[in-house]
Amino acid sequence: MGTGAGSLLLFLFLGLAGSAAPAHFGFRVLAYRHQLDRQLAFAPGTEDGGWGYSWWLMRWKHRAVHDRNLDFSAASPPAAAG
Repeated sequence: MGTGAGSLLLFLFLGLAGSAAPAHFGFRVLAYRHQLDRQLAFAPGTEDGGWGYSWWLMRWKHRAVHDRNLDFSAASPPAAAG
């Protein structure tokens, strides 16, 4: 079949460029707009929505804002046993 390291690298690059990057940038835009609309405080250096904001999101710092809609991975608190 003639596949080699080049094919693997091409496959990995297309996977990154085709799904992960657009998802990341799309979420960054939506999260930034949501934060502006809700007038939630921005961390210092993230007000412009650029790379600093992106890094802030990737480090899960948005959870400190305590906004359920911004915390896209928030799970319901477990039910109390009793």
